[in-house]
Amino acid sequence: MASEPDYTISIEPIENRTWKEKIPEKRIAITAPVKQKLSEIREKNKVRWSYVGWPHPEIAEDLGITHEKFKKVLKETLEESFKPKMKKITQKWCEKLQGKKKINIKSEEGTDLTIGIEGRNILKDDGILTQEDIDKGDIGMNFPCGEVFIAPKENKADGKIFIPKTAVSSYGTVEDLWLEFKKGTVTDYTAEKNQEYLDRFFKENTGNIKTVAELGIGCNEKAEYTEGYILIDEKIKGTIHIAVGWNIGFGGENKASSHHDFIKPMKKGKLYADGELLMENGEPTFTTKD
Repeated sequence: MASEPDYTISIEPIENRTWKEKIPEKRIAITAPVKQKLSEIREKNKVRWSYVGWPHPEIAEDLGITHEKFKKVLKETLEESFKPKMKKITQKWCEKLQGKKKINIKSEEGTDLTIGIEGRNILKDDGILTQEDIDKGDIGMNFPCGEVFIAPKENKADGKIFIPKTAVSSYGTVEDLWLEFKKGTVTDYTAEKNQEYLDRFFKENTGNIKTVAELGIGCNEKAEYTEGYILIDEKIKGTIHIAVGWNIGFGGENKASSHHDFIKPMKKGKLYADGELLMENGEPTFTTKD
């Protein structure tokens, strides 16, 4: 069944963000090999996909924001996804990153992480899945849109990065998190609050779940932080995100049963590509206009 469709469209389900908290890890872990196998079948058959956000009132309540605010932010972020301005911003970032070998992320609190991207395609999430995107290995799209993203070399991430908050799927929010990478893998991590959520996430998944999977740059000017709705949060202009786990769906080689994004605001940070400063305090150092 997984290999039959040409295209799948999924709408965000109503799901309590903490439903896994009281279920034994072993029971959750049973599903991981199946999830990984399904992903491998879909990727082998190049089944294209879309995952669409939806403003369920139950999700807003779970996030701790009003339903009206949730609807407004999602609507505006979606509308921005299809504007010509979005295509220009993502295209400019692609041009700046094309051919680069190394990305370095620094910020005042001590983040210093270097990621290798040599030979990997620079992909843009601009509301259209073109044949060029598919040829580069990108076969899916989230809605809302608005990011530039790369599958880094799986053994080329070294250093540490601070993440103020990260919503771990079906558990809750981890706060004040430090991640340490060596040769592409998370070798150590500590959090001031709810570290056990991340502990469980790593234990319940299969494959190379701690391997670097993605570097993303948020480009959507209407996206606002929602306290954990990843479809919006990862698109926020002035943020970057680092992911671990699965990435074979967009040009990577890492197999895992899940994919987790860690979002970092860059208001006090810098992003360099082969030594060239491309982002400072959340803003690109180059013009994104014609």
